[in-house]
Amino acid sequence: MKLIVNADDFGYDATSVQSTIECFESGGLSSATIMANMPAFDTAIDYALKNARFSFGVHLNWCEGVPLTHPTGLLDDRGEFLHSQVVRKRALAGRLSVQQIADEARAQIKRVRDAGIMISHVDSHGHIHKFAPFMRALRIVLPEFGIRRVRTSQDIYLRPAWRSPTYWVGPLWRRRIRKAFATTAHLAMPDGRDGNDWIAAMLSRCKGPTLEVGVHPGIQHEWQRSQTEAALELGAALRSSVEHQLITWNDVAV
Repeated sequence: MKLIVNADDFGYDATSVQSTIECFESGGLSSATIMANMPAFDTAIDYALKNARFSFGVHLNWCEGVPLTHPTGLLDDRGEFLHSQVVRKRALAGRLSVQQIADEARAQIKRVRDAGIMISHVDSHGHIHKFAPFMRALRIVLPEFGIRRVRTSQDIYLRPAWRSPTYWVGPLWRRRIRKAFATTAHLAMPDGRDGNDWIAAMLSRCKGPTLEVGVHPGIQHEWQRSQTEAALELGAALRSSVEHQLITWNDVAV
């Protein structure tokens, strides 16, 4: 099987960027997605420009921080993005403007591209892009930039996820993404607390040829530290494997 290990939130803040860089340098990552509207954007860009052997995409952000445009339907009274749960509910209720979503996506992608990055793919903060109005916006915007790869919806779980809407609605979302864009066969988001044999358990659940493993390196929170350790453990396992191969998003066929 071919695996991508992708760090989300590249550019979120100084500590998460440093942890992501350390994971890259230690062989724990093959890819990262850059946040265009967050404080450590420039540091993330600087590393990406110097390390073209990895793939770098855009971590589209519609639910945290200050936007690059003015999508009124996504903003609170301070002019910042609404919490992701509020955004999800508005998306399900049909209360969001596809045009505003598209304008913000376009601005974020343009900022990354104009910084000199060859954009491999997109995903999103809070996995918001799988909801219908966001998918409609991506179908408008991504062709403008020649981007054809998009993260799928999570389908690999190492612990029961009965309370997760993605667990139940995920098959529909995955079909929509696969119909419009190139993507991996599977997506797992391990949190580093899944037991000593979590890698074998994860791989045993995969039936297709490609798997993306998404992680959030960092040091400020225990869950970030756990995911940093998970990335490093998986990277070490793949380097010694003859059965599985570490690839980048640029290797996903379009």
